[in-house]
Amino acid sequence: MRHTALLGIQQCSLVVSGARQRSYCEHDSTPLTRQECYNDLCKGVWRVGEWSECSAACEKDGIKYRILQCVWYGTRRAAGNACRDLTRPSVMRVCRGGACTVPNNSKCEDLSKYCQNVRKMNLCKLGRYQTQCCKTCNS
Repeated sequence: MRHTALLGIQQCSLVVSGARQRSYCEHDSTPLTRQECYNDLCKGVWRVGEWSECSAACEKDGIKYRILQCVWYGTRRAAGNACRDLTRPSVMRVCRGGACTVPNNSKCEDLSKYCQNVRKMNLCKLGRYQTQCCKTCNS
């Protein structure tokens, strides 16, 4: 006799010569066909990823985000709605951009002819553009 618990379902069967035989199961402990059961491994848990970089330009407010997934306990397999009754961890948080950096020559000037495009595309929040386009990004 073998009881199997798969995603909260219990049933009894025995495979004999390649065919399932319910007649070999103990009838007093065998569910009629299938029944729900509790199994610690059959529960969903929240799996959270690492926080992203802060989206803020230097010394300004921005947001960080992370990936959130409902997975079966002990696995990375998606568990659908199995986490619906669990407290959902936050996926976004407020953050503050770091200190503005000025190039080593202490002059805040643009080092690229594309700095206006950088500003229009809202890329000044990225460190490399803060340095390359210091004047445009800080004005």
